[in-house]
Amino acid sequence: MHHPQSDQDTNPRISLDLDNLEFLAAGKSRIVYGIDEERILKEYYGEENDADVERRAFARLGSHPNIVRYLGATEEDSIVPERGQPLRTLYQQTNADQIPLCRRVRWSMDAAEGTYRRPISPISQKTDIFAYGCLLYEIMTGKKPRTMNLKHWTIEDASSNNDIRMANSRKSIICRLAR
Repeated sequence: MHHPQSDQDTNPRISLDLDNLEFLAAGKSRIVYGIDEERILKEYYGEENDADVERRAFARLGSHPNIVRYLGATEEDSIVPERGQPLRTLYQQTNADQIPLCRRVRWSMDAAEGTYRRPISPISQKTDIFAYGCLLYEIMTGKKPRTMNLKHWTIEDASSNNDIRMANSRKSIICRLAR
């Protein structure tokens, strides 16, 4: 499906049949619906002006191949961004071991180009490095990171010769790609 180019400043209006949407998720300020395979609808509620904040963020970020595109808004002021695929969904649909290591390393390097930090923490190099480390852990293992397990990951890798070879292999591949 081809998406028309949209300019966040002009805020194109999109007409939708709201009765036939697929519920995806809900949070403290919005509900997310699937429109089709290419788009989602973020419907905001509450006192805060989160839709405007998100529209401004899309406008500030501009067009980038690693960021979902803003496609417009509905008459009710909900926003319509491009639909992406979460990493966890990919891992649930395939066995993590079937995803080639070189692809996981490529994802890791792509993610390093643009990291997201939680707004509740003060910005620092430590929070960025921790978030990136969590992402690397999930890409390499296919498991959701838990703070308690992160420091033991390397120790667990050393528990068998195969794992040690795999850990050394990861290091050499990452070093070659970083050059």
